[in-house]
Amino acid sequence: MDSSLRVGSAVSLAQAGATVVDMQVAGRWKSSQMPAHYARAEIAERGAIARFKEKQKNEG
Repeated sequence: MDSSLRVGSAVSLAQAGATVVDMQVAGRWKSSQMPAHYARAEIAERGAIARFKEKQKNEG
């Protein structure tokens, strides 16, 4: 699989809510480090700060 295709797939899968392990398997990476790196922005959007912002929005 072409490198840019793997990166784009990891980002798209992350946007769709896939786990890092799902991305690792789909991209055939040996470790989860690379898909986690490529999808870091999308993963962060689902993280603690995103949940905090959503909670603040719902309360305000």
